[in-house]
Amino acid sequence: MTTIAETLSEIVSKANITQGQQDWAIGGHTRIRKIVDLFEKEKGYKTKVFLTGSYARNTANRPLNDVDIFVAIEVEVNQLPQVVESLTRHLKRHLPTAQLRRQNRSIGIDLYHKDPKTAITFDVIPAAPISKFNQAFVNNSRELDKYQGGYYIPTGDTWIETFPHQAKAKVETANAEHKGRLLPLIKLLKQWNAYHAVENNQGKMKKPLKSYHLEVMCYTVASFNNRDGTYQGDAPSICLLFHLLYLLIKDNVPTIPPGGGTRLDAYLDDPQNKRPWSRDAVVSLLKSALDTTRNLVSNAGLYPFSTSAEW
Repeated sequence: MTTIAETLSEIVSKANITQGQQDWAIGGHTRIRKIVDLFEKEKGYKTKVFLTGSYARNTANRPLNDVDIFVAIEVEVNQLPQVVESLTRHLKRHLPTAQLRRQNRSIGIDLYHKDPKTAITFDVIPAAPISKFNQAFVNNSRELDKYQGGYYIPTGDTWIETFPHQAKAKVETANAEHKGRLLPLIKLLKQWNAYHAVENNQGKMKKPLKSYHLEVMCYTVASFNNRDGTYQGDAPSICLLFHLLYLLIKDNVPTIPPGGGTRLDAYLDDPQNKRPWSRDAVVSLLKSALDTTRNLVSNAGLYPFSTSAEW
């Protein structure tokens, strides 16, 4: 008879990115990185290119639809819009057969494999360092390759701050603390989230929770280890995760990304929210998932120690 743990493991395994998708992502990223290197040589801008997003943090599920490529450019923030325009033209010139478009915060590049259905969008995200977070920049030593602070990303007529190095470090630390089992649990929850996606009034499928919001909640508040530091297992842990997510959304607890920034959960209360999910609707869905997983864990005799008394 298949156990709960075995079932969860099988679900995560089937959601993992295929080797073909992995190879195509590596090839596309390498190709774009070389083109950006040419931009640096031709224009004289110092750049640092690295992967970010769920693909870089190993929390992406199949199918792999997009890969985020971060391009840090050593310029003052008020110079960035002009540099981004120049970079866009440069990418178009060197990728004449690709579908390329300017987006709100990035440059989208669709690179096709043998089959048009296998296209992956590479989102090139230009950004400028926030110098106040790095003493090397304040001292004008300009060591961009060693910079681990935050960045400004242009979005329309304004800027947002982002901290990709901190986000990657946070999830890696949390995953190590849980014996490498946190990433599979995040993947599992992302599958649950995608399964409940519904169509909005514009014909686009929208998930109950934004993926990055879901991910940050998982690795900033959860601890699934027993009191002696041992991991209590996947089945109790996924149950505990649903419990924690339910409380965070129900009680309107702010979710702040690693390094700082604006609330990731603000969209749930935005009156202009075009998602077909209100906060109350998400709370109801999480409560249903909690009840279901709690019953499964209870029937299997796998109570999480930290919540068994309350249940």
